[in-house]
Amino acid sequence: MDFGLKGVHVLVTGASGGIGLETVKLFCALGANVTAHYNSQFGPIQELLESNANLQHVQANLSLETAVVAMFESLATMPHGPVQVVIVNHAISRTYPVPIARMTLDQWNTIITTNLTSSFLVCREYLRHLEIAAPDIKEKAAIVLIGSTAGKYGEANNGDYAATKSAMMYGLNLTLKNEIVKIAPKGRVNCVAPGWVVTPMAEEVLKDPQTVCRILATTPLKKVAMPMDVATQIVVLASSTLSGHVSGQVVMVEGGMEGRLLNKPEDLHSLFQFLHLPINFSESETMSTNCRRRLIRDFKRLSSDPPSGISGSPCPDNIMIWNAVIFGPSDTPFEDGTFKLLLTFDESYPNKPPTVKFLSRMFHPNVYNNGELCLDILQNRWSPTYDVAAILTSIQSLLHDPNPNSPANAEAAQLYRENMKEYVRRVKATVEDSWLDPEDKMMMADGKGDGEGSGEAAAA
Repeated sequence: MDFGLKGVHVLVTGASGGIGLETVKLFCALGANVTAHYNSQFGPIQELLESNANLQHVQANLSLETAVVAMFESLATMPHGPVQVVIVNHAISRTYPVPIARMTLDQWNTIITTNLTSSFLVCREYLRHLEIAAPDIKEKAAIVLIGSTAGKYGEANNGDYAATKSAMMYGLNLTLKNEIVKIAPKGRVNCVAPGWVVTPMAEEVLKDPQTVCRILATTPLKKVAMPMDVATQIVVLASSTLSGHVSGQVVMVEGGMEGRLLNKPEDLHSLFQFLHLPINFSESETMSTNCRRRLIRDFKRLSSDPPSGISGSPCPDNIMIWNAVIFGPSDTPFEDGTFKLLLTFDESYPNKPPTVKFLSRMFHPNVYNNGELCLDILQNRWSPTYDVAAILTSIQSLLHDPNPNSPANAEAAQLYRENMKEYVRRVKATVEDSWLDPEDKMMMADGKGDGEGSGEAAAA
């Protein structure tokens, strides 16, 4: 099929990674004359230059008005000539997100400037140069903005990023589609909004089955998008042959996502108790063994008389796997933290202890980097009299009184003994990190660092 893009000059911003890089490759393959923009990461683009004669590159910090103006003036004199199609793909988001209540004005302004103001500048300069372009240049005029599911559903702990994407998807998109036709009668403006995308930055997070389950819990297509899934939609909207009568649209590339999974089973226990509803475990699942009967008893005790600062419950479809939360003890560096744990039981319980590990990032002398604990009652001092409440209470006590003489984390133990100020600082960082879900921690699923990429995490 002829996309009508051969010889058309396409500018892709944030082109050195993820969706941007894949989009550049696809436009090149379709015969377009492509300009790949980057801020600092030139390496991936440099590799493409060797095999694509129709590819040129440009460097600019798009947050600076003078740099954007200079970029478009320079492009007009380069071999590809004036820009006909622009793909506004660049964006950043902090690698350590924060909720609105704890966000500084500088943090807010940085994301707004880097993502939204820069997109305004790119679109403005594109339109200004389009005004003086020849009629044949205007025939192919199109802008494709890159949004995100964060712009549609919001994104807890990443509100500044979500605000920029929402503004692009709706306010900017719907305004520009009415303005571009005053300059180029056939000009079009649309938006592609991806969800989670498999990129190098997302690969590590996507190895966690629980995170993947949360990602796909509201997505009918039980898969995570690849960069090419997004790039193909960008190319289709950029093509005046395929989408010549399509303008002002937001194409969601998120597998049919219906929103975010906000409440976990443990978040609903108070509601279950208020309504006198049991957790719905089948008879065969819960009553077949001594282990399962004991776990039912543990859950009833924990629900009816929970120790202060502790909650826990089995997964609705598997009583052998529990999720728990321990709130950081008062008057310790862990205060205000909400630390999540996973307890995995087998049929030997209660004769043998469960496997327990922190899901939240921890910095503690007796917690390994993978979240597992060095705790005597989970090892050589286990007793069948211990139940889930006792396990969680012991772990909570360990947060209050670490044992640096039996370290699982040598660095934490050394700082605890020799440099308490630095130890407290490192622990406080994990406290702030504990406020975030795994999904929230991966907002930049498409390399949104250094202004080079865009797309959801990304999380998200």
